Amino acid sequence: MYDKAAKSLKILSAGVPLGEVKGKDIIPDHALALSTCLDTAAFATAELDYDQALSYLRKEAVALPADTPRGYVIVTYKGVPLGFEKNIGNRANNLYPAEWKIKSPHTPEGLNEVIRKRQTGLPL
Repeated sequence: MYDKAAKSLKILSAGVPLGEVKGKDIIPDHALALSTCLDTAAFATAELDYDQALSYLRKEAVALPADTPRGYVIVTYKGVPLGFEKNIGNRANNLYPAEWKIKSPHTPEGLNEVIRKRQTGLPL
């Protein structure tokens, strides 16, 4: 099946990079957090609310819950992985790729209302 697809598709990349060795640490690659093959039990996770998720995607500091274990944590919004943060205790380092960050400070006003209505089944 792969060979057939490879003949008709331009393959940009195959596989998922796991991470990069930096000193004594292995920094997980952002693509790993987004991979459907990731064993989510391998990392701690922290659920973010809407405003925290936007802050994370802007590469701003996002405070993790106090009970979050130290180390690499996958941050999620509504159960969907957004990427990694490194929890170092009193703060967390945002590992979202700088070139992907949202640059606009604007937050859509009505978006939370749309999300709430979709969750409750109310008409938009």
